Amino acid sequence: MTRQGDLFVQAFKKWAPATATIIYCESVETPAAALDLLATHIVDGSLGAAVWNKLSAMHSDILATGAEKHLAACQHGRLSASDA
Repeated sequence: MTRQGDLFVQAFKKWAPATATIIYCESVETPAAALDLLATHIVDGSLGAAVWNKLSAMHSDILATGAEKHLAACQHGRLSASDA
């Protein structure tokens, strides 16, 4: 997962055709590792599209939505005694 607002991703999005898919990663040191990551990205997208009709479904944490709601309900980002 790239960092939000990454300079390189922004630049490629600006210069690439609107239909282009940009896949970016950090710390991949060999061509084999890059191809493995690309294959994982493609399989995850295909699975997400087939099961949930959403290409990005497998690219997010399954608990992320619940965690966001729970943390938003917490006072100052801390759990109350009843939540512990």
